[in-house]
Amino acid sequence: MKVAVVGSGVMGLGIAQAFAQENGYEVTLCVVSGKGFDKKRELFEMPLKRQLAKGKITQERFDEITGKVTITGIEGCADCDLIIESAVENLQAKMKLLRQIEDIAKPDALVASNTSSLSITEISGELTRPIIGMHFFNPAAVMKLIEVIPGMTTTPEMVEQVKDIATDIDKVPVEVIE
Repeated sequence: MKVAVVGSGVMGLGIAQAFAQENGYEVTLCVVSGKGFDKKRELFEMPLKRQLAKGKITQERFDEITGKVTITGIEGCADCDLIIESAVENLQAKMKLLRQIEDIAKPDALVASNTSSLSITEISGELTRPIIGMHFFNPAAVMKLIEVIPGMTTTPEMVEQVKDIATDIDKVPVEVIE
């Protein structure tokens, strides 16, 4: 499965790692503002380098995880199956970014927002496709819990898909009512 994480701050980097360290996932980390792709690569690799230095992962495992991540601009999400928006926790910013994603994403892509406090229904208000909340906890690569948050337009199939994906990446999905 091709997964795009749109937003490359602390949470976005952690979500990208959570997927990249599991089998069956290729990850596109989409940098939203500016370019800075080399800097984002360094930031993505930093916790893995610490694990490598401590002997918690091998060089082969490090290379495997980092090799599954491509860093691009937002256009990189165009061919992905799952797109997780992970921008700043600001309603206007998330709505603007999700409108951009909606224009780029393939029609059958599952679109999720990593939000902890904003209403999925409100975020999706101006969108033509349904979205779902997929809230990771920090540090996303380590913490097991994922809140699965359906909005008014979220389908039951989307909820089940996100729960299955969460379980597949060794997380514990918990459905939350908004």
